[in-house]
Amino acid sequence: MSNTLAGSDGDRKITIRASSSLVDAFDEAIDGDYSSRSEAIRAHLRSVARGGQSWETPRQPPTEELLADAYRSLVDVARATGSERGYVRESTARRVVSGGKAGLSKHDARDRLLRPLVRRGYLRRIGNVQGDTSYQILGFNEDNE
Repeated sequence: MSNTLAGSDGDRKITIRASSSLVDAFDEAIDGDYSSRSEAIRAHLRSVARGGQSWETPRQPPTEELLADAYRSLVDVARATGSERGYVRESTARRVVSGGKAGLSKHDARDRLLRPLVRRGYLRRIGNVQGDTSYQILGFNEDNE
């Protein structure tokens, strides 16, 4: 039913049989939302494994568009950098969430996006002994797959 792929750190290949009409309907349903059929199937597997939640982030994104975009961007950065616990340096976080639809400066992005995400329980602000600040995406290590 499934095989471990050589050299892929535990990734597994799943082979299924489905009617061509079902595959065609699936492809049509996902058209434009995913870069490939495999990506769509992986997203569905993650959703089922999380109990059916429909979002791709550790927590349901905020309802406000700017906050939701900022949250998703931070999650993407943490995943892309391989952070196992969802850490993003403050300088990176400011750069990633600034600009966007509202054209926010890095300073305004901290006040209008990062701080509200901390207050609402999406992020935790963490300092270290060198005086650097990072944000931790709460719930990240529970969902990072």
